[in-house]
Amino acid sequence: METSSLKVEISAQVTSQGLSLGLLNSVLISQCREIEEVLVDESDDGNITSLGSYPDSSVRAQLSLLRFKDFEPTTVHQQIKTRFNDPVLSRLITDQIVLDSQRKDLPQGPLLITVFLKFTKKEYIVAPFSCSLDDSESRRILCDLSRGDV
Repeated sequence: METSSLKVEISAQVTSQGLSLGLLNSVLISQCREIEEVLVDESDDGNITSLGSYPDSSVRAQLSLLRFKDFEPTTVHQQIKTRFNDPVLSRLITDQIVLDSQRKDLPQGPLLITVFLKFTKKEYIVAPFSCSLDDSESRRILCDLSRGDV
């Protein structure tokens, strides 16, 4: 049996963009997606073992560039929600941008805020029998199929 969940990590980096891009502030949003496989061993009190993660090849990494006169929350949110169809995600991204734009240690002039979004889809493989992870380079899963109820 397989089930899955999605985790989103949001981080940002703020720098001065200089005047080469004009007087507007810029927000660059970088999105990447990963898949993490997790083995849940039902026969061992739900012991969980990460099998590793890898880039999701079904979706290309995406970049979005937005320009803002200022970082007024309503204005930022309006532009963000047109890019993302998820109201919760849009609010989280907006909050990150607005919060970072208000830091006291920032230089004067237009800012470049790079927002990194990392979506990790966890795929849970539930094994109704005893399994362990082989520590060799091949990272094999060793399963005990000797139980009579399998």
